[in-house]
Amino acid sequence: MSSLAILIDFGSTFTKITAVDLAKAEVIGRSQAPSTVLTDVREGLLQGLENLHERHALFNAVPKDLSVLNGKVVPGTLYPTPLTLQPWCSSTGGPVQPGDAGCS
Repeated sequence: MSSLAILIDFGSTFTKITAVDLAKAEVIGRSQAPSTVLTDVREGLLQGLENLHERHALFNAVPKDLSVLNGKVVPGTLYPTPLTLQPWCSSTGGPVQPGDAGCS
């Protein structure tokens, strides 16, 4: 599949993988494996790719190395989103607006 993109999130506990068909703009499948941050992160990635292939047969064969990713990985960085807290008015069921009275 030429429009296949593999998105990878290396986490401290799990390595998460998402396969996306870019031509159709849809998710094909997801997989995860325990992260192997104490040894070699590629081990957990390869296990996740094997799991993904077992469920969705995305590659020509079960991945034995990371060459299956050639041309399929979308580079990027996860950016944290700032959390903004907004006061909530329980009596109206919505955000507190300027001049609201009686919110509890």
